[in-house]
Amino acid sequence: MYKPEQSYFRKDLVVTQTMNKKNQTKIYLVKDPASGQTFEFGEEEYFLCQSMDGTATPQQIAQAFERRFGFTLTRDDLNEFSRQIAGLGLLKRHDAEKVVAAVPEAVLPPPPTLQPSPEPAPPEAVTSPPPADLVSTNGNGQKPTRRNTRHEERTVQQIPPPPEDPGEKKSWLGNLGPIAIFLGIAVVLALPYPYRPGGQITLLPPRQQVIQAPVSGKVDKVFYKGADGRWIKKDTTLAVMETVDLENTVLTLKESVNNAQANLNKLLNTPLPEQVAVAQKNAEVASQQVEVVRQQMEGAKAQALLSAQEATRYEMLFKEGAYAEALYQEAKTKADVDRINVEALKNNLAAAQKSLEQAQASFTLLLAGPHPQDIVAARAQLRGQEQQLKFQKEEMQRANLVMPIDGRLVTSYLESKIGTYLNQGMTFAIAEDDRNILGEVQVPEYDAELIKPGAKVEVKLLAYSSTPITGQVVTVEPATTTASFGQVIKVVVKIPNTKRVLKQGMTGYAKMAGTTKPVLLAFTQPIVRFVLVEMWSWIP
Repeated sequence: MYKPEQSYFRKDLVVTQTMNKKNQTKIYLVKDPASGQTFEFGEEEYFLCQSMDGTATPQQIAQAFERRFGFTLTRDDLNEFSRQIAGLGLLKRHDAEKVVAAVPEAVLPPPPTLQPSPEPAPPEAVTSPPPADLVSTNGNGQKPTRRNTRHEERTVQQIPPPPEDPGEKKSWLGNLGPIAIFLGIAVVLALPYPYRPGGQITLLPPRQQVIQAPVSGKVDKVFYKGADGRWIKKDTTLAVMETVDLENTVLTLKESVNNAQANLNKLLNTPLPEQVAVAQKNAEVASQQVEVVRQQMEGAKAQALLSAQEATRYEMLFKEGAYAEALYQEAKTKADVDRINVEALKNNLAAAQKSLEQAQASFTLLLAGPHPQDIVAARAQLRGQEQQLKFQKEEMQRANLVMPIDGRLVTSYLESKIGTYLNQGMTFAIAEDDRNILGEVQVPEYDAELIKPGAKVEVKLLAYSSTPITGQVVTVEPATTTASFGQVIKVVVKIPNTKRVLKQGMTGYAKMAGTTKPVLLAFTQPIVRFVLVEMWSWIP
């Protein structure tokens, strides 16, 4: 029987737990692998067997039993129970011999009395009844009753294994089961599996564009309230601005264009017939004037020569005393006057010739027409004025605030801006296109080669975990970045937002279309990478 430090419940026994279908209590089937015999224990009996571990004293076992089941064992009950299981060969000495000694006479709590099991035996039929001495009795020869009436009284029931038919031979077909299982597993592991790389996704802000005042001016009319969810097409007029300065500039430029055009037309239409006639007449008059002055000068020269000769003759006569001095002085004065007149006519002739040359040059230039460079310069001046006028007119048209994209206005109370003055570049409103939301996916660097722009993406957000969303890869960044779990490639994906439920900053997980791999390789990627990279790096 059981003695601490000397014997213990065998560790090599095979224990199977089952259930009594009648009263729903636990049953433990203990099989001796050496003899092939099977024994049935109730929950209380099996607890006592487990407690006999070679270190616990009988008193400790009784106390543990009482704490577990709520009633006590006596010394005789524990002695009798240990004697029974020792007789069945379930106890072993530390020197590997079966225990046959008696438990010392010690005051112990009462054990449960072992009674036959009320449930029929498992598949192994009971071939021999338990020994009569398996039922313990007290000093009066009667069975001790347990204080906890919830449990049926049981005895250890021996269930020997079914007899083996010596004539039965195993068929070779029985070995096909493991082979079939192995082949089935191999086939499953070799099946193609769609491997999809993925990573954590964070939704980015929707596409937005600021609507700014193109010119400085006062807001005159506003046609949309803003932030009302209305869909507005691109280039739709949102508001009209007053631009007095632009209007004045346009009027000034129009006048400049008209003047430049008139100058160019004058150059292109030169010479006019009347201009040619006038120039020709001026040249003829100048030529006649030259002839008149030349004839006058010839007459003056003859008169000056005659006066000079007369003065010389009077001088000689005066010296001889034959002519009075007054007559001599008069002749001399007349000769000087005629000589001065000749010099004046010479100057007049030179001036007349110069006027003739100018008239002839003007006539020749007029007949030749304007210089080509003058026409080019006039045309350039006109073109510059026209471009400035066009730009200012466009500025006036751009003064109307228009929708830059297809989308919605997110700025509210736009009608309150009527009458306000906006400098050029000031913000009037913000437009947003939320039909598609962009998301940034952090894909581990070892899956970078599998991701291509345009690939299909399946997204599950934490906010809508039961509804997968299908999108498309837009761009793949060329460089890696560092994340908390290693190097990653940032992939931008586009997700449709038809129901307008996707919001900036939502997170989840995204999987992208990749390649097909065998099941074994698809689910052992970390191991494969470890072998191909880490273990390879160990090789000198």
